[in-house]
Amino acid sequence: MTEKIIVLNPVAKARVEETPLAPRLQSLEGKKIGFLDNIKANVALLLANIEQALTAKYNFSEVVHLAKKEYPSTAGPAPEWIIKDLSQCDLVINALGD
Repeated sequence: MTEKIIVLNPVAKARVEETPLAPRLQSLEGKKIGFLDNIKANVALLLANIEQALTAKYNFSEVVHLAKKEYPSTAGPAPEWIIKDLSQCDLVINALGD
C-alpha cells in the first residue's frame, strides 16, 4: 500500500500595498517647519546644518525643534505629544543619526 504525503508550502503570498506620497508644497516660503531629533550621535549637527541651509534660502514662519529624549527607545515611534506638535507643521524633517 502506498501512502500519499501532502507537502504544504508555509510561505504566504506577499502583499504589496501602494501608499501615495504626501502632497508636495508649492513653496517652503512662510511655512512652519519642524525638526525631530532622535538624540543619537551627530544628529543635532546634521539637523543644524539642514536648518542653516534651509533658513538661508527660505523665510519660515516658525521653526520647531523636538527630540525623543524622554522616550525610552529612540528607534520606536514618537510619543503622542510629539506627533501632535509636529502635525501642526507644514513640513517635518525627521533625522536618525549614529
